[in-house]
Amino acid sequence: MPIPLLSSLADGLFGVIDKLVPDADLKARLKLETTETLSRLNLAQMEVNAREATSGSLFIAGWRPFIGWVCGVALAWQYVGVPIGEWMMTLAGMNA
Repeated sequence: MPIPLLSSLADGLFGVIDKLVPDADLKARLKLETTETLSRLNLAQMEVNAREATSGSLFIAGWRPFIGWVCGVALAWQYVGVPIGEWMMTLAGMNA
């Protein structure tokens, strides 16, 4: 899966190349080199991701699930736990 930031970067670079380079051959070559460079960056990141995912160390492979769980719990607390808690406090006569 391509990295969206790199796709946006490529689009921006292509726009700059289109505006600044009048020669069509040079423009095509620069766009090709840009695409190849960004593809190499994308492949390198995919390799890093694969190595992290297969690592047996909790501190290497575990950070992504940890962030997922932390964000999930935070969202659940904010949008489910807090409203229910406020509702229960209101029912008990303790206004928040």
